[in-house]
Amino acid sequence: MKYVYWAVQCKTPRCTQVHYAREIGEITKHPLTHYLLESDNLPSEFHYQCGKCGTTHSYTPADMVAVESPRLSGLQQWW
Repeated sequence: MKYVYWAVQCKTPRCTQVHYAREIGEITKHPLTHYLLESDNLPSEFHYQCGKCGTTHSYTPADMVAVESPRLSGLQQWW
């Protein structure tokens, strides 16, 4: 079973780490670009330290993309 998550790509050049921000749920729509990020009680900026390169970057809702993945256990959602 596949799930969809809001995620961002690390902004450090050559770092390929994807940071999962929030679970959307089970895949119900294709293509993934049809998921809409609801801005209700959504912070305008997020700060996150990459576990791979160690750099902290700021992200906005505009940086978020829908990403397909098997269910992630232990996800700490950003909001």
